[in-house]
Amino acid sequence: MINHIAITALAALLMVSPCLAAGLEEISAYGYGGYFSWQEYTNDGSRIVRESGPIFGAGAAARVDLLQRSLILHGKAELFGTVVDYAGQTQASSDPAENNRPADSDTRYFGGKIEGDLGWRFAFSGGSLEPFFGIGYRTWLRDIASSTATTETGRRFAVGSATEYWDTIYTRYGLKGELPIGNETAIFLEAGAKYPLYTRNRAEDTSAGDVTLEPRSDWSAFAELGVRHKAFRPAVFYEGFRFRRSPVEQRGIYQIHQPTSDSDIVGISLAYTFR
Repeated sequence: MINHIAITALAALLMVSPCLAAGLEEISAYGYGGYFSWQEYTNDGSRIVRESGPIFGAGAAARVDLLQRSLILHGKAELFGTVVDYAGQTQASSDPAENNRPADSDTRYFGGKIEGDLGWRFAFSGGSLEPFFGIGYRTWLRDIASSTATTETGRRFAVGSATEYWDTIYTRYGLKGELPIGNETAIFLEAGAKYPLYTRNRAEDTSAGDVTLEPRSDWSAFAELGVRHKAFRPAVFYEGFRFRRSPVEQRGIYQIHQPTSDSDIVGISLAYTFR
């Protein structure tokens, strides 16, 4: 996981370096706090896992004029982390009495992402609209702590931990806009949809040992609405990810798969613009 974060940081540096030599319009740093949830579902739509709690992150963003204040490049790099409540169920085991029993624990998340968007800006009366498309890479650790559960007869038994390393490469499509409401104040909006090109979940310590799963892709949404006042940019935002069930991996007597999974973050961010 540390290697993945280092690669993410290096890629962000390589992305920002050309910006410094081009028409850098803006560079900013930001932090955020929000509410995070992760949910998993069976084929019939029944929820089998829910993780929820606060999440915190920080990052940097840059905006570059590539051509006559019209062709615009946006870049972003971010780190995030949290510990949330886990409510799920046990997996298949050698003892049928311990299968699919309710289990509560904690889950630790830590990860990072980089995104690059290319848009065409249409200016009007001091404001602008900018349709864009882009690509992103997100990597994160999902570490479920060990706990205990009970059988139907009331017997308590230990439930082992589980560690997953996730990577996804995704496309982004959307619209950015800005409208001035004063001499040094403007409202800004960004909204759109994204679609994973490739997703991998390397799961360790499953009932069948270590296994690599590839959840199928699905569309999800993102949005941000805020106010720019001088160098400060407070905003509210939403970010989602949707993954459909992965193909089944046969390991001995076990059939392993990643269930249909949803991720949602709703939060408040505060950015400071250096330029």
